[in-house]
Amino acid sequence: MNLIQPRVLKGFRDFGPTEARRRSMLKQSIRQVYTQHGFDEIETPILEYAEILMGKMGDEAEKLTYNFEDHGERHIALKYDHTVSFTRYYAQNFSKLAAPFKRFQVGPVFRADKPQKSRYRQFDQFDADIIGSKSLNAETDLIAMMIRAYQACGLKNFKVRLNDRALVDGILEAIGVNHGHKVEVMHVIDRLHKIGMDAVFDEFKKIGVSKAKAEQLRELLDVHGNSLKQLKDIHGVNTLRLEQIIGTLDNLGLGDYIEFDFTIVRGLDYYTGVVLEVTVPEIAGSIGSGGRYDDLCSLFTRQKFSGFGLSIGIDRLYDALEAQTYFDNRSTETKVLITVYGQGTYLKSMQLQKILHQANVACEVYPDEDDLKKQLKYANRKGIPFVVFAGPEEIANNAFTLKDMESGEQESLSEQELVARLAT
Repeated sequence: MNLIQPRVLKGFRDFGPTEARRRSMLKQSIRQVYTQHGFDEIETPILEYAEILMGKMGDEAEKLTYNFEDHGERHIALKYDHTVSFTRYYAQNFSKLAAPFKRFQVGPVFRADKPQKSRYRQFDQFDADIIGSKSLNAETDLIAMMIRAYQACGLKNFKVRLNDRALVDGILEAIGVNHGHKVEVMHVIDRLHKIGMDAVFDEFKKIGVSKAKAEQLRELLDVHGNSLKQLKDIHGVNTLRLEQIIGTLDNLGLGDYIEFDFTIVRGLDYYTGVVLEVTVPEIAGSIGSGGRYDDLCSLFTRQKFSGFGLSIGIDRLYDALEAQTYFDNRSTETKVLITVYGQGTYLKSMQLQKILHQANVACEVYPDEDDLKKQLKYANRKGIPFVVFAGPEEIANNAFTLKDMESGEQESLSEQELVARLAT
């Protein structure tokens, strides 16, 4: 029998105990923040009918969407993001839900992209949306919540870079870019950080934007930071939405995390208002994104629902935190290993485990009757901080030896003292 070569498709990955533990911690940190803000969790399928997902995101996104015919000759697709599936869900269920509806969702999405550093074909997104509200308070609430989530995960030196698609549309109109070129121009601007300024200028010319207008656009791409007044004075465009959001976040003490950036337009066609991306110096591209969408639900229902949503990329957040040397090297949540000396001590080890579990201490009993050296090696390899020696002498004297695996220090404790020591 020929062995099958164990391998993984390019752009897809396995996660061992260390990586899976870290990723779970990140998701739990974000989940706790979002729950505190009154958001409720939902789940939607990985697969949808292709007509649900296709035709909503723009040509670039659709080229990266996995879609195919299944055995029942149905045309189906893997989710490119969670947003379109969410608006389909909301259109089906809005009559039973609180209005406005605040939800979050975490899970895998798929893109037939070219794999490279921090760019994968399957990755986890953690989304949050408020739908059924046109108020800018939705933007402010979600952005503040997103900042709190990144802080809870331990991220440093990140920026939430804001823009407004309506503002961009107004400036393009003021410059004289015709309606037929607006979407194409926005898609080119969205790729600036991938292809560079010179390539962007070439793309403007290719789609038929005159040299003079391309030069004006090129100047705009350098506008960021505190330049909203400059845009208002020069182009006469309405910057009030961004001013209100940035001002409120500044008054909440979050101004250091916020920056206006004209290059942020987001390539997905369904965005209609304020858009954002989150960046860190250590990682190319964004580690989070989002925006206002007004028309997505109208594809599934005659009701009109506006929404604002955010997405945190778990994989890129992980890469950023790893680059910032945030993580420890533990591969387990187990705090203490209880040793086994043989059948005569196994029951007591299990009783100790039960007592420690009741005190909310993560602990495990070594599964085999191996020598102590092997049991200690097991604890070291998993990164378990403490080991309890529960041999015949310790059991008889109710004096268990607790070893700190990092310092090597040992102390003798009664059962009651052991629980008190480990439960802290």
